[in-house]
Amino acid sequence: MQHEKRIILVTENNLQAHSFSATLAELLQRPIQNVAHPNELLPEINRDQLFLVDLDYLRNQPANGWHAALTCNKHAPETVLLNAPNTADQGLLLLWPHTRGLFYRHDPLERLIEGLRKILAGELWLSRHLLSHLLSHYRQEKGVPQHPNIILTNREQQILQKLMTGASNMEIADSLFLSEHTVKTHLYNVFKKLNVKNRTQAVTWAKEYLGAPLESE
Repeated sequence: MQHEKRIILVTENNLQAHSFSATLAELLQRPIQNVAHPNELLPEINRDQLFLVDLDYLRNQPANGWHAALTCNKHAPETVLLNAPNTADQGLLLLWPHTRGLFYRHDPLERLIEGLRKILAGELWLSRHLLSHLLSHYRQEKGVPQHPNIILTNREQQILQKLMTGASNMEIADSLFLSEHTVKTHLYNVFKKLNVKNRTQAVTWAKEYLGAPLESE
């Protein structure tokens, strides 16, 4: 008999989110736990869990640690991405390497339930469009993805956030109390991880997956 994974919904803590979770639980006939911050679960995150990750929530909480908690963990669980943008490509799947399924913002509830049932039965739920892009990426890289795990450090995320505001290297250095040389080194590492060639491409990626830049303190 297949072991039933514990389902955890990563989303904000409000009535609407709990109502959505209750609806899913009723239709799937499985209990679902709502969690807003990884500290509520650490160190209990493991492969016996299936995480439903609300990307819209993470876009508004870019530094809350969920990405690291669900990808850096040696016992990293499988994930299902919810509310993905229509422009989602293979980059999003490489960012979340343990993804079993992806659902777009416009997907109706019926499609979400159908897909989740398939995933819980051990299948994948990805669009042909995404699978085609991912296959093309692997072929271009001769079967080996250049960056199978895009894991940014907190400092790299901070610098990307500053980059999104149009700040120069010197301005970033001053705001983070770093040397300009250190900022350049971090940017070099970020460009390499994201497989981008310049600041514009890095900013485009950051806007898609990190959300709006943080407000200056």
